[in-house]
Amino acid sequence: MTRLEDAHQRSLNSERHFPHRRVLWIGSESYVAPAITVLQGLDALGFEVVSVGKPNINSWWCNQVVDDPAGLDFDFVLSATHWGTRWTYYERFGLHGRPKVLIDGDDARAGETWRERQARYERKYVFQPMRKVKEKDVCPFRWMEPLGDYQPDVLFVMQKQPGQAGHYLPSGIHHGYVELGRFSQGRGIDFCHVPGPGVWRDAMRDLLDLDVLPGVVHNRPVRGEPVYYDTIRELAEQDRKNVHSWHRWARWTGFYEVLNDSRVLVHPGIDSWPFWDCKRPYEGWACGCLVAMCRPCTDVDDYPPTEVWPDAVYDSHQELFDRARHWHAHPDELEEARRESYERAMTYFTPEPVARYFLGKVYDAIQAQA
Repeated sequence: MTRLEDAHQRSLNSERHFPHRRVLWIGSESYVAPAITVLQGLDALGFEVVSVGKPNINSWWCNQVVDDPAGLDFDFVLSATHWGTRWTYYERFGLHGRPKVLIDGDDARAGETWRERQARYERKYVFQPMRKVKEKDVCPFRWMEPLGDYQPDVLFVMQKQPGQAGHYLPSGIHHGYVELGRFSQGRGIDFCHVPGPGVWRDAMRDLLDLDVLPGVVHNRPVRGEPVYYDTIRELAEQDRKNVHSWHRWARWTGFYEVLNDSRVLVHPGIDSWPFWDCKRPYEGWACGCLVAMCRPCTDVDDYPPTEVWPDAVYDSHQELFDRARHWHAHPDELEEARRESYERAMTYFTPEPVARYFLGKVYDAIQAQA
């Protein structure tokens, strides 16, 4: 049994350990991909997600908004890093005695802890603005509150560095990816790479421009028209300064057309410091691509996406090119790998299984402290 299958099996029915099926969500005001995956999964598993004062960018579809959560029974308090997290609520509503879970979904500097990053953001963004600014649906700038005495009981990290505390949490396959993605035969693009920010993406773009891969290759940025959910379209239009990053909820038609027509999606990583995980491989799996990924520079051992299809994980550009030529010369083998990796990704990395993995770790931590 692989580590991924073992983690999946051990987390089955982990939701049974949480009698209230209710979570208090004190989240970041910025888009946090792994938090969205978890919250979509909790919602699908029948959990009520409660936020204070207003809906949140990461949970708008399922928020139960209250003014004061102090009288509610809930299983734990969940927060996320970046900007706009209402840390002062922990003191204001007497929440320090409740189980506290933190998702660090930020892109970190090498060796930087989430707490050090929060201190850096306190210097970078507006510190403690007026309450009326914090209560706006779309804020005019990014802001921070002081951490105070906050200390999580359980920590999850997306860009988890080797030796770092906490549990790895993948970006995951959001429901929106599945709505526009599909598994299909007869694809016109053999190998697809969509360039974006990051030195490893730049390097892969430059290499593929040298015609090192066989067949039909896509190697350029693509977007098309953005598709927003009706509920949030106006918020996205108001957030033109990219304060909250509502644009990240957009599902770009041209992008999905390319992925839905691709056999292999190349994920070269992003940057040389520990910055590997992102939406791209999960979007690729949702669209039925075999995802050829460089071996992560981050620690993914808790729930490894590399085990979706190990033969598609490469350690060098030459290894990728050799495997690409093999796949191109053996199309039936490639089709089998595409189908099986699609089924595995949908089994392990859609919101419900990721939320069960998350709940299993939370339960273990609560029991260890009991």
